[in-house]
Order: sequence, then structure tokens, then C-alpha cells
Amino acid sequence: MRKLSIRIASLGLGLFIGLLMAEIVIRIVGFGGAAFSYKETKSFVGLGRAGMYEAADPAVDGVAFKMKPNTEVYNKMSTISTNSLGFRSPETRIEKPAGVFRICVVGDSFTMGDGVEQHETFSHIFDSLLNTEDAHSEVEVINMGVGGYNLIEYQNILEKRLPAYNPDLVVIGFCGRNDMNVPAPWRSEADYKPRDVENGFWRSYLVFFIKQKIIEPRRRGEPYVEGQKEWVKSSFQNIGEQSKTLDIPVWVFYLSIVHEPEYSDFVAEAALDNDLYFSTTIAEFKDKNPNDYALNLFDGHPKPEAHAMFANRLYQDITQSGILVKVEMPEPEPAVAEMDTE
Repeated sequence: MRKLSIRIASLGLGLFIGLLMAEIVIRIVGFGGAAFSYKETKSFVGLGRAGMYEAADPAVDGVAFKMKPNTEVYNKMSTISTNSLGFRSPETRIEKPAGVFRICVVGDSFTMGDGVEQHETFSHIFDSLLNTEDAHSEVEVINMGVGGYNLIEYQNILEKRLPAYNPDLVVIGFCGRNDMNVPAPWRSEADYKPRDVENGFWRSYLVFFIKQKIIEPRRRGEPYVEGQKEWVKSSFQNIGEQSKTLDIPVWVFYLSIVHEPEYSDFVAEAALDNDLYFSTTIAEFKDKNPNDYALNLFDGHPKPEAHAMFANRLYQDITQSGILVKVEMPEPEPAVAEMDTE
């Protein structure tokens, strides 16, 4: 019995050491030099677990949750900060300034810029490119992306929140396969319960890797889950109707670092059928390894190089489309001469 106990203990110890070594190796492969940095690995959690989200009023905002205004967190090895309106953009105001062509970019974590600095997001780079062109008015690009948003949020934001901002163009950052998912009803109807803050340092990245890279891909099965195509078509039909009612053009920008034309082509058809503009990033990544453009082994969000490619694609497509128009400054009122009463 004693020998058996020793064998079991030895096996248990050997298994523990083996798993520990595997955990160390996977962290080194995934994070490189930051593998054992408490600050860096601690930050590697979703924004919902980083204390960045708060409940919203669906009747006013059109969404169940949003980012907290004037808040800064260190998340996924980058600084995420918001302005007074809760957007990851320079400070602005709801009322559009005179003489400004305003572009509101709506989207999820690909648009918001998960894992990259604010100046590295495609919306920021896009803004910089537009404002170096003398041929156009001053252009303001507001990044309204929030990680976890989906087509249901985009539609509700367009209807309930965007009219007050009076945009001249709305860009929807459509995140590849992700935005084809049919959302659960709670997303816009129920009260949002903020999640507890999580410390990513204590997460098992070995288990995380197995789930993300092995288990989840097997669950995906067929390219389209039942109901997805119908959901996208009906959503774009609604967005197209909103675009006409509000007299605001909407541009669907398909974001992906994977060359999957079967998805992009379907979304293009659905968008164009409803008089929405469309462009896609997939051509930039043809014959390229998506892992070279992802944050790291554990996270498929686009790294800064991919955001720069997104921005250049959007800039070329929008400027060549002719949709940008010169916004004239209002003429100053003529000065009234004062009468000499003396």
C-alpha cells in the first residue's frame, strides 16, 4: 500500500511539473519577453473584466452597456482611455463644429482597437490621412467602437444616438465572422451587470490556448450557422432604411486579417442590395499568414501593422468614391457700422 501511495504521489508530482512546464513554455511562445511580467500578463483580459464598462440606458443609448467616460485602464498591454463622451477618440462635443465633415465609426473590438494604442487604431490613422489632404474640409473621425458590440448595437446606435452627432458619414466596422452571429435578446433589453475585475496573471494560458485554438474551431462547423445570413440581410435592410430616413450615407467596412472571400462577398452583396457603400480588407491579406498580423498566440485581434493596412484601404476607397464633399464655413454676418450720434 505504501509503495502504491508513493507511485501515485510520484505520478501526481510528475503531472504537476509537466503541466507547469507546459504553462511556462506556452507563455514564452505567446508573450515573449513579457511572459513573466506581472503588469503585462495581468492586463490580458477582456475589457469587460478590466472595469471599463458600465450599464447604459437602452432607451437613450440603444445599447445595454458602454465604455465609461474619462476612464483609463491598462489592458492587453496597451492603454485604453476614453473621452468625456465615453469614446476612444480625442475630446470632442456632440454638436458638430461648423465647417467640419464628421465621420462616426461604429464597431466592436476591431474598431475600438483591442490591444493597440489609440494612435495605432485604424480610425485614428484614417483621420490623420484625411486631414493631410488639402482638397477636403477639416475632417473629424470619431471612434465609437466598443468591444462586444454586434449588428444589433450598430442598428440601435444609428437610430437613437447618432442623429444628435449629425454625422456626414457613418462607417460600420463589420468584424468578419463575428458580426454575423445572431445576438441574444438581453443585449439591448435587459439590465447590464458589470463583471468582476479579473487578474490575467493567474489565468492558465495553456487551458486558454487549448480552448481557443483546438476546441472552439471544431465547434464552428459549417461556414454559416442557421439564421446568420437572414440576420445579416435583415440588419442591412434596416440600416439601409435608417440611412435614407436620416439622410446619412452608411459605409460597411469589412474588417478581417483572414482572406475569406466567401464571407466578404456575401456581406458585400447584402450591403449593396440595400444601397449601402462597401469595401473590404481581405485583399490585403491574401497569401499572408493571419498569425503574423494578430496580437499574439492567444488573441486574434489585429496588431498595429494590420490597423495601418485597414486605414489605408478605407482611405483609398472613400476618397476615390467621391463621397467626401467640401463643407463650407458659414459666411460671417456683415458688420453693422455704428452711427455717429455726436
